[in-house]
Amino acid sequence: MSKLLKLGFLGGGKMAQAMANGFISAGLTRGDSMTASFHPADHANIEAFKAFGAKTYVENLPVVSGSEIIFISVKPTVVSSVLQAVRPASAGKLFISIAMGVTLRELENV
Repeated sequence: MSKLLKLGFLGGGKMAQAMANGFISAGLTRGDSMTASFHPADHANIEAFKAFGAKTYVENLPVVSGSEIIFISVKPTVVSSVLQAVRPASAGKLFISIAMGVTLRELENV
């Protein structure tokens, strides 16, 4: 593969981990080309992403700044506040939401 995808995950729960593992297995990226953000107390999921070789953060802005494609994988109740906080770094980025129950209209209105 000539160009590895720079992937970011806003939230690193089980679904994000499964996706990250799939992208690595498919040869689309490597762990060291991924970043993920977490709640500071989310030790188990932080360690899971570190095991991939990913950079981990307790802030969302570095994930968006360092990624081309960002997966919104936080709890639906915090999607709006997370997206508002990363807006300064979002120009030219592709966001893909896996947040259950959050509509496209809700995402567009943030």
